[in-house]
Amino acid sequence: DTKRGSDYLYRTFGDLGTGLPGMSPAEQIAAITAGTVGYAALNANLFSRYSYYFRKYDQADRDQGIFNVRLNIQAREDLDLGLVLQTRAQKYPDSIYGVDTDNQNSMTLDFNYQPSTGTNLYGYYSFQKSSKSMNLNSGIAGAASCTLATLASNGYAACSDGTTGLNGVRPDTSKWSMNSDDQSNLLGLGFQKNMGSFQIGVDYTYSSSATSVDYKFGSAAISATPANQAAAALLAGTALPSMTFVQQTLNFNVLVPVSKKLSVRLYDRVELGSVTDWHYDGVVKNAVGAYDSGTLLLDSGPTSYRANVIGFLLNYKL
Repeated sequence: DTKRGSDYLYRTFGDLGTGLPGMSPAEQIAAITAGTVGYAALNANLFSRYSYYFRKYDQADRDQGIFNVRLNIQAREDLDLGLVLQTRAQKYPDSIYGVDTDNQNSMTLDFNYQPSTGTNLYGYYSFQKSSKSMNLNSGIAGAASCTLATLASNGYAACSDGTTGLNGVRPDTSKWSMNSDDQSNLLGLGFQKNMGSFQIGVDYTYSSSATSVDYKFGSAAISATPANQAAAALLAGTALPSMTFVQQTLNFNVLVPVSKKLSVRLYDRVELGSVTDWHYDGVVKNAVGAYDSGTLLLDSGPTSYRANVIGFLLNYKL
């Protein structure tokens, strides 16, 4: 499938806090050219902050292909097997900047075993891997291209990129890219059995996910200063550790019929979670400071946890 739309309104100056509320881009250009808005000279950042070639992820034109396979097998009279495969690929052909590709592959295996009446054993395993890539450019319009004269004659597109988006007023050396890879595993097992008038059930699930990030920077993508370049080198490639999340749940439930109209269900759920995220490594807990000083932290981010829920439910049929 494909998605196409009208020309993309990539920046609305009235909504982005430019200091010129209520004025259209054309009116802003005219006011700056006439010198009536208090600007002694053109502020290049005002008109080059957002690239003409950038497309937001949720609005960008895209091409998408999805392929699904479902296979059901009755291996025996009491055993059913299933296999599901899916691959999905998205591309953004008109987005020089922004999301470039978004791909996802997944597989699920499941079984359902009924060795006798009132007894059911089931399980499943799912694996999913996805990747996303995007391109951005931290450069701004240069003085040679973004001038009052070019604005007056060509409009604010003169302060955006060249026709390729890579070698225009935003140089290729200011380009940077990011690739993220996500991988998740999900395992589930369950058992249900009728024992006379009682019905018991046990369910267990294990899920894990890991996200890795790969950065690439142009020679001028961060700054020309050696200190900033050194800091960027520490983030480049796969230097940052993966972000992980592991969760386990165990459910018990017992259904006890008291009479034809009244039944009681006992329920217990135990959940364990473990989180690692480099965004929060070394973050000071409960540190609150002045906004201008750059510190306003209320906690250190997500942490590992344990939860237990016990339930007692009554069901009465009128």
